[in-house]
Amino acid sequence: MKLPEKTSRLLSLQRAAEGELKARFAGIFNRHRGLAFAHRQDAVFTEHWTPERAASSYEFAGYEIRESQVVLYGQETSHDFNYRISIAFPVDLADQPAAVEEYLTRQYAQAGKAPHSAGASPSSENPVAGD
Repeated sequence: MKLPEKTSRLLSLQRAAEGELKARFAGIFNRHRGLAFAHRQDAVFTEHWTPERAASSYEFAGYEIRESQVVLYGQETSHDFNYRISIAFPVDLADQPAAVEEYLTRQYAQAGKAPHSAGASPSSENPVAGD
């Protein structure tokens, strides 16, 4: 089936925009995925893991705009189970990369944790038992 030219252009624009959004949001997710675990306070978790270490195997799996938030999802599959985590920031910050970084860094601070900088590896001070 041949689509009208205007429809084809709109679909092409949609694909390009979706690709750009996914690339931007994946970068944000990969830098801040540890935030999904930053509020964990249980002793077993904090004894063996850092938030960054716990989140390190999660890969960006998509995003959604939910009310006034951009929600970024990550997923890992282990032993035939799918595990999902998410982090979020206000949609009005989406066009301001520095503001998104500042917002998420503040979220770490409120949890009493310090985020690792982009490209930094998770701390090896708290290895997983058995590693």
